[in-house]
Amino acid sequence: IIYKRIYKIGGQLFEAIVIKLQKALEADYTFVGKLSENKDKVETISLVNKKKGVIDNFIYDLKHTPCENIVGQNPCSYSKNIALLFPKDQLLIDMGIEAYAGVPLYDSKKEPTGILVCLYENEIKDTFAIESILMIFASRASAELEHMKLYDALEKHKHELEIKVAERTIELNKKNKELELSNQELAKTLQNLQAAQAQLIQSEKMASLGILTSGVAHEINNPLNYLMGAYIGFSTYFDAVHYTHLPLPTIL
Repeated sequence: IIYKRIYKIGGQLFEAIVIKLQKALEADYTFVGKLSENKDKVETISLVNKKKGVIDNFIYDLKHTPCENIVGQNPCSYSKNIALLFPKDQLLIDMGIEAYAGVPLYDSKKEPTGILVCLYENEIKDTFAIESILMIFASRASAELEHMKLYDALEKHKHELEIKVAERTIELNKKNKELELSNQELAKTLQNLQAAQAQLIQSEKMASLGILTSGVAHEINNPLNYLMGAYIGFSTYFDAVHYTHLPLPTIL
């Protein structure tokens, strides 16, 4: 919120600066421009015309223009014949500019950031006075331009951060879904293992029961076999005595 407020004030401040300069110096065009990253172009931030007031901003190449002699250097003025001195600057020709005065803008690290310029359709006399007044406003314009640059960098960083957060969120959501699927598979595997364990325990119980039953049957069969053997022996003997009338054995 603070940076947005600074940025808003910055735009209003530049507009106020160029309007006051235009009135004070009676320039036909007055503008504040910022350098591109490559320092080969200038983009006007606030541009005012003597007759139309504030007009649309534009971008232009520095090469073969009087602004090229100002950026990162010293104040520079041309009292007349500016279009003749810079014949490749079509903008001066189209605007019908005769005289020029401009000063460079620097940031706190003494790096060039822009320019503050007045354009005249007629010849000017006291270029030193115009440059002096421009220099008074240049320090304030430089500071505000640096604020705007910092704000733009902050907005860019914020946007990049938002993109990274969004990408990270998508990645985390994807991993969460993969984790949920993995948990479901693990739960299913655990359920299968529990079922297999229960079946194995049941099988072991049945096997143990079978062994126990077999042992009991064996323990019962042995006496029964002896008894059956004795029964058959006695039965055979008594049958033989009955049919042959043999005397019964004497039991001692």
